[in-house]
Amino acid sequence: MMAFLKIVGAFGIVAAFLCNSIQVRRIASTLGGEFAKEIPHSVFDDERCTVLHADLGIGLEDVTWLNKRWAFISSDDRVELWETKDGAKTTANGNIFLFDNTEVKLSALPLQNFPESVAFHPHGIFLRKADAERAELFVINHAYFQGGERIEVFSVHTDLEGSFISLIWKYSIDPPIFQTDAMGVLNDLVLVSPNGFFVTRYMNLADSPAGRGHNSLKTRFFNDGLFTALLPPLQTTEVYYCNFSETHHSLRSPDAVSIHTECHVAAGGFAMANGITITDQGKIFVVDVLQLSVWAVAHNRTDNTLTKLKEIRLPNAVDNVEFDEDSGNIYMGALPNLFHPTEVGGALQMQTKEPYTVVNIMQTTKLGQVSCAARSGSTLLVGSPIHRGLLYCPGQF
Repeated sequence: MMAFLKIVGAFGIVAAFLCNSIQVRRIASTLGGEFAKEIPHSVFDDERCTVLHADLGIGLEDVTWLNKRWAFISSDDRVELWETKDGAKTTANGNIFLFDNTEVKLSALPLQNFPESVAFHPHGIFLRKADAERAELFVINHAYFQGGERIEVFSVHTDLEGSFISLIWKYSIDPPIFQTDAMGVLNDLVLVSPNGFFVTRYMNLADSPAGRGHNSLKTRFFNDGLFTALLPPLQTTEVYYCNFSETHHSLRSPDAVSIHTECHVAAGGFAMANGITITDQGKIFVVDVLQLSVWAVAHNRTDNTLTKLKEIRLPNAVDNVEFDEDSGNIYMGALPNLFHPTEVGGALQMQTKEPYTVVNIMQTTKLGQVSCAARSGSTLLVGSPIHRGLLYCPGQF
């Protein structure tokens, strides 16, 4: 075992050296490429942006707008959850925050009817809007040994004036494949039919049910982004397609529901399949963090697979991606560029039609790392996966 560890350690040193060289060349080629020619340094700075509630909410990972007033944001302490040995046991439950664009405030929403025995560590979210008054929020939840890997489904309720929002838990989607192949490593999802969705798996191997801090040496090696970026054979993260059906048990209880789910691999070969979004025209885009790109993919409805159509290179690695109906663009949270210290994190905007023009719309030092950016009207919201507070940027468009 010690000999093996020495070999891995030596390979890591060599890989780190190679990674610096390869990634620098890749970034240079990206910045000089077809799309990067159209990327200005930044459309605006963060002077008019304010960090709201720095004392409230850590790890505001993903954001989605319900309408021009309300936005939902998932929040969890992922540093403790993933970087400490017993994080799955010691980390407090996360939250779904509600942002009020009228009163400019952030508040945690009670999760009504949510099972007390299940941990809540939310990640990617997707909002399905039935109409102006009805919606459902789908939330990826890394509950580990306190519930497994699952997707929680909440009904979104508003009062008649639309001045109050509440979340009522309906059911969970937790098929066997989530437990065996995707524990702790589902990332983001989009619904493409009343009972069908695509969900990304951003690591090669599943976490231990006891939490990431208990992963084996093999899992740690194959999930290391450094090695994955260097070695194409390790680029095995995937997108699943899942179809679920609800069975209501009226004799047992008016609210009793059981869920049957079938999943299969819809697309593979990503270095790190991360954020995913869908436009109002049904176009789907999948982020590959380690390849500094986003893929335009086609949904084959006969077998519910995805075909890669075009890889759009980006100036930064990005995390989550969100479609904005009003502008027709998608917005991405951009990570800092490690090889260009002046290029900090922020937000990218991309057109959803060819030639997929990319614009660096904002850079910020007010959040140390950025995971999401979402626009509604003239307001941009930006969140961080590890820091506290929400970056609120009004009047930017």
